[in-house]
Amino acid sequence: EEMIQYQTNELTKAQNELTARVKSIQRSLIFIGLLAFIVGGTIAFLISRMISNPVQKMAKIAEKIAAGDLTQEEIKIRNKDEIGDLAHSFNDMALNLRQVIHQMHTSAEQVAASSEELLATTEQATEATNQMASAMQEVASGAENQLAHSRESLKAMEEVSLGIQRIAASSSTVADSAEVAT
Repeated sequence: EEMIQYQTNELTKAQNELTARVKSIQRSLIFIGLLAFIVGGTIAFLISRMISNPVQKMAKIAEKIAAGDLTQEEIKIRNKDEIGDLAHSFNDMALNLRQVIHQMHTSAEQVAASSEELLATTEQATEATNQMASAMQEVASGAENQLAHSRESLKAMEEVSLGIQRIAASSSTVADSAEVAT
């Protein structure tokens, strides 16, 4: 009976120690679980911020570029992952857009300058054409005047010719008369 009593006491003591250990382990597991949940949540929050912040930066700059503002600075992201690659490609795209717009602006200036030169050349050609038309009118007027003078000269020549014919007829008559008189 003493042995049973001793064994029962030892068993109860061991059971109490075991229960205390189980409770201690349970508390430790709960504490470790809470700590793991907090650490895991913090890490998840930081990782999501590492991903979402650069994407949000790119989205804001993309909105400004879409609105026509190409003066945005480069996106500076240190990530060496897909987000970093996306930011690098985005920076290249913005730079290429700026270069294309600059080239278009330069081409537009050259077209405007060429248009001004063409306009000046056209105005000079128009002025030259007007001068040529004026000169042609003067030549035509001079030709008409010359034709009128030629007609007057022709009439005068006809009259002189008639006069000469009359003189020749008179001379012939005078020569006949002189012969008769001789």
